[in-house]
Formats: sequence, structure tokens, C-alpha cells
Amino acid sequence: MELTKKSSTSEMETRKTPIEGEKGESELLVQRTEEITAYVREKLSHLDESEQKRTIERAVNLYECSRETIAPVFAAFADHLLRLAAKKGERERIMFIARDGIGPYKAALALIRKYPERYQGIVSKQISYAYLTRKVVRNSSGEILAKYFEQLGVQPGDGVILADIGMYGTIIGPIKSKLPDFSIDSIEYLISRTSEANGFIDNGNDLQLSTFKTIIGNPAVHFLEDTFSGDIQSPTLLEDVDGELQPDTLNSGYPPEIDLKRKFALQAIEDFVENTPDKEANRDAKKTRANLDKFLSNPGNFKDLMVPHEA
Repeated sequence: MELTKKSSTSEMETRKTPIEGEKGESELLVQRTEEITAYVREKLSHLDESEQKRTIERAVNLYECSRETIAPVFAAFADHLLRLAAKKGERERIMFIARDGIGPYKAALALIRKYPERYQGIVSKQISYAYLTRKVVRNSSGEILAKYFEQLGVQPGDGVILADIGMYGTIIGPIKSKLPDFSIDSIEYLISRTSEANGFIDNGNDLQLSTFKTIIGNPAVHFLEDTFSGDIQSPTLLEDVDGELQPDTLNSGYPPEIDLKRKFALQAIEDFVENTPDKEANRDAKKTRANLDKFLSNPGNFKDLMVPHEA
């Protein structure tokens, strides 16, 4: 499939028939295209017809590229994390760090739903999505962070795997210093530029993609971190709302043009896991990272698909 062009139905109909309970790519693409079109017609009706058409085409293209190149990497990363947790036992917890940890988080939940026998002893309640942005960690006391961990089902004595896209690990030190009673077993990044975190596809040393030789100002990094980071803006603190800690931006979303892309970029992750036959769902890290590197090495593949970068 050409990554920068929408694939034709006839091309995708040549693929293998999905097993029972899964939807084929052609069927699913039609469904998602209809959903994207309905979203644009309803929420972007002020655009003229030609601009609506371009918006739909870009969103569909983003969905396809996400499913083809990003989803296999996130699924492989999630599979790796779940296997790590399964080895450690029922008191192990995986905490995906918001906001850009949401893609692997959704992949992990989908993997557990689809393959419960693969990750013995691991259930969905052992996985959480935590709004631990740099500003939240900086602005929160140890008491607040401990309460938040416990709210997410993590108790002192539990083992914790912190998972994120990466890169420099600026929250690692503050979390450890503010939460001395919590056991951080390991820190797993997709892309790491710190000795304190393992890098799944790129660690900056013996394992490095050409795309990420430079991190700061790299549009490929912005594409991964921003486009796949969910539907609320980055929080600065945790607020107590009726006894529950919530990010202060919980009700601060994005304009429809941006929300559309974020929504269907993440939908592609779940669709890949839930509807790709296992024998075709390549979770080999070497192959998925090579495919990702090839795609991201050319900004022309995604520059019209990504959302604006947030500092």
C-alpha cells in the first residue's frame, strides 16, 4: 500500500480474509471514512465543499498511515510491556504517561481484550493512563501524587512500569523523589535519550533510527507526540473534583479540525489490534522500527497529516 496515498478498495480486497470477529481492511476503511465524513459535515459545515473534501481526504489518509505504520509499532511496544508485567506477577502495574502514552495504552487494552491467554495474570485494572506531564509533576506535592497513584489502582508495594513515548525523561527524577514509597521497577520508552529509561525502538546508542538522530525540532517527533496524544490539552495540575483528582484541562479540547485528526489517528491503533489476524500483526521490533523509520524519514509523508505542535 502506498503510504502517502489513500489505497483503493480493489487493492485492499486482495488481502487475506480476516478470521471470525475481525473486519477486513476494506470494510473497516469504508466504515471509518463514513464516520469521518459525518464528523466533517456536522462540525465543519462552515467550510466550503472543496475544503470539506480536502479535510476528509487528509483524515482518511492519516487513519490509513496510522494503521499501516504507527499502529504496528505501538502494538509491538504494548506487547513488550505486557509480557514484562506478566513475568513479574499480579502486583505489577503498567502506568502509561499522558499524554502521548495514550496510543500504546489503547493498544495494550486491545491486546488484553483480544488475547487474554497471552498475558497470564495481567488484567485491564493493572494498566492505567496517568496525567503526569512535566508541569503536573512539578506542580504537585508528593502527597497529591501518592493519592493519584492510589486512585489509579497503584499502591505502595506494587511494582510499577512507567511507559511513555520518551525522550529525555525529565519527569523521572521528580517522580522518584516525591514518591519514595512507590517501587518503580522499570521505565520503558519507545524512544529514549536517558540512561534511566530503556528505548524500545531507539535508545540513542546501539539501537538508533536515522529519523531520530536529532530530537529537538524534529517534525517526526512532533508528529508522534502531538498527533497521537488524545483529545484534551496538556494539563498543568491535578484538581480535586468531588474527591477525585482530575487534570485541569479535562474539559479543554481542540477545534474540530484538530480533534478529527487526533480522534482517528488513535482509532487506527485500536482497529489494527482488534481487526488484524494475529499471524499478520507483525510485532517484530526490528521490522516495525524499520518500516517506521522509512515512513518518518520523509516529512512529506506526514506534514499535511499532523496536528500543530504544542510546546
